[in-house]
Amino acid sequence: MERTARCPACGLDHDPLLPCTMVVTLHGELNAARLQVAVDEAEQRAIDLYRRRGRFWRR
Repeated sequence: MERTARCPACGLDHDPLLPCTMVVTLHGELNAARLQVAVDEAEQRAIDLYRRRGRFWRR
């Protein structure tokens, strides 16, 4: 079972044996990955919408 506690230095819940900088880096990388997925999904929706409307407008 993983031990976590609220860190007074960074304010995040993490294992007290891990340094705060490592935890913040891990959180940052995770958030960056989630943001990239959201951007990719939004771009794909925009491309799909453009293609659908493009076919409609060409008729």
